[in-house]
Amino acid sequence: LDCVHNWSLKNMIKFNCEKSNIVHFRKKQSAISNFNFTLGNLSVKIVDKYKYLGIVMNEFLDYKISAKVLSDAANRALGAIINKYKSNNGLGYYTYTRLFNSGVCPILDYCSEIWGFKRFQDIDAVQNKAIRIFLGVHRFAPLAAIRGDMGWTDSQIRRHMCMARFWNRIINMQPFRLPRIILNWDMTINRNNWSTEFRDILEQCGQLYAYSNMEKVNIYSIWSALHEKFCNNWKEEICNKPKLRTYKQFKSQYFAEPYVLSFMNRSQRSYISQLRCGILPLEIETGRWQSFSLENRICKLCNSNSVEDEFHFLFFCSAFQICRNKFVNDVTEIFPDFQMSNVNFKLQLCFKKPIINIFCKYVNDLYKERQRSLFT
Repeated sequence: LDCVHNWSLKNMIKFNCEKSNIVHFRKKQSAISNFNFTLGNLSVKIVDKYKYLGIVMNEFLDYKISAKVLSDAANRALGAIINKYKSNNGLGYYTYTRLFNSGVCPILDYCSEIWGFKRFQDIDAVQNKAIRIFLGVHRFAPLAAIRGDMGWTDSQIRRHMCMARFWNRIINMQPFRLPRIILNWDMTINRNNWSTEFRDILEQCGQLYAYSNMEKVNIYSIWSALHEKFCNNWKEEICNKPKLRTYKQFKSQYFAEPYVLSFMNRSQRSYISQLRCGILPLEIETGRWQSFSLENRICKLCNSNSVEDEFHFLFFCSAFQICRNKFVNDVTEIFPDFQMSNVNFKLQLCFKKPIINIFCKYVNDLYKERQRSLFT
């Protein structure tokens, strides 16, 4: 600080001590410094956090405040996209995805080369919100289902990829470059720091040799390994969610579904999404809110005394026979054996590309007819 002060006097530059602060980066169990730092005759204030190049670093370097600041900014950017989405009564999947990737992701992933090894709920919540808006589902929709239908890359993978590209840039630098010197020093510490976090990522991806030899990593191989691990965890989550009783019968791979890729109005996409996620307000779902046992969630529109689940609603309830006959006739023209198939195969077939638009219209008409019958 004395050197800086002498340099400022020599060059006739005055420092603003209100903007220049001291942060003692430390572990939570370590006491904060009690030194008095001065710049000339001025005392420099010790603070618990400081914003540097848009990133708020607190005294414990846990980046929670930065994650909150970035998520708030990304939410504002997402709001502008949502306004466009609603004013146009919907957007296509590829348009919406490009808007999100170009307008929101750069904010969410800002400087994630440094803090991206952690998962922050505030950051992930923005991407989940964007998915819910596009699919037209409420905030209680199972995250595993809406992520699986949308098929977007997990936000944690994006941040790990930023770290991998950052590693490659530093490895490409000459040994005398300051970032390369700092990386070498960081690797010698080898304890609770950036290097150890990145080493753990490479170990998961089978590229630990690149860390040991300080070599460039294969970006595509890292993405593939991380995505495969994410997909395996996603499949386990699908199997362990009781609400996804129907979903797991026709969804086993992580990719964007045909109904998501098809350009349809927001209402139709919303009904299909709710049906797939198990949150369409049928008796099997609304009975859960009233704590009814499963066998007591009976269909109120027919006399079959059957539980009103997705299969009963789509294929068996006699109250919708006219709509169902028209739907079956339309589908039979494409798949002649449709009527003879079992209900599980029928439902799987309905979500396939050749008949997804017919099925979406059918579900839309069916649910509106149900609401009219119950509430008018």
